[in-house]
Amino acid sequence: MRPEVFPTTSGKKGCSECVANLYICCRCGICLENGGGKWWNDGLAYCHKCAARVKRCTWCDRPAFEMASKDRVICSYCAHNFPQCDHCGELIHGDCTTYQQKVYCRKCGGRYPLCLDCGTAIADRPDCPTCGGPARACGGCGTLFTSRWIVYQETWFCLDCYWQACGRCRFCQEKKPPDGDTRCRQCLSKRVQTQAVAQDLLDEVQWFCRDELGLVVKQPYKLRLADTAAAIPKLHTDAYTLSLSTVGLWVPKERTMWAVKGYPFWFTSAVLAHEHAHAWQQENCPPQTQDLLEGFAAWVEWRVVQNLGYASFAENMYRLPCPIYGRGLRRCLQLEQQVGAEGLLDKVKTMRNFSMWTSLWAMLDEV
Repeated sequence: MRPEVFPTTSGKKGCSECVANLYICCRCGICLENGGGKWWNDGLAYCHKCAARVKRCTWCDRPAFEMASKDRVICSYCAHNFPQCDHCGELIHGDCTTYQQKVYCRKCGGRYPLCLDCGTAIADRPDCPTCGGPARACGGCGTLFTSRWIVYQETWFCLDCYWQACGRCRFCQEKKPPDGDTRCRQCLSKRVQTQAVAQDLLDEVQWFCRDELGLVVKQPYKLRLADTAAAIPKLHTDAYTLSLSTVGLWVPKERTMWAVKGYPFWFTSAVLAHEHAHAWQQENCPPQTQDLLEGFAAWVEWRVVQNLGYASFAENMYRLPCPIYGRGLRRCLQLEQQVGAEGLLDKVKTMRNFSMWTSLWAMLDEV
């Protein structure tokens, strides 16, 4: 009886004994020889021919034969790194809405009202089909929410009504704005309008990150200033949002940082610090879960905001009920308490996700 032979990527055939140490493509079964494919530590391997037929996962760079996301290329092996929308089931890889221990993607959080009793998303009706509770409504204008909301003094407000109710600047959240506006005089008077001013602020952010945090980005990158939020490229990469407007963006392939004109000096510095952290992560870190990726960038931003003296904004960042940005920041701060700022940077260089204990302490702090 002739022994069974197996084809290899070099065109040869080998018996089971000779190909025992070779990886085998999990799609077509061919043995990978002489650089004929790629494999990962978990044993999954693909030949170049199979890999060329599908898009690559934006998280792990594997060929995404089985995709776990519709609007972004995420393979099924990376799905556990992302929270899942409680309404549509789509993976959440950016800004999200959190309510009653449930999370919603940006699309569902903006499209559907949520039940005030159980947090279920409600479509095309004023009451909840699950518990019969009322849909959330603004305490100011009384309309059902179709966008973001903020809680102030135990009352739910749409964004426009919130700034009127609390009487604070929508940016610094501390000073009283002039009549007819939602921004205080200081935030109105010192706004970024030119590339030169934005570059000066970035230079100060880089200095602070280097001298105070020990965070140094070695490779140069470009800073670009957009006239409006709509002018920032719509890419499947990190986007910093305020309400539903994009205010900052880091593009890894082009090594380009985007910011938007018209925002206060200190707020632009916070945005630049967040994106500068992503540039550092690209140079120093392995692929990471979304809460670690964004949580660390939020930690760098939080340190800059604290240094600039905007305590109310920093507190709002800390209390943000978002499983990616808010909880990620709290986990980083818990880790900083354990190992210090320098130790946090060293750990983030090797971490792919937060440890169970760091996550537990951060969740207890939310209660």
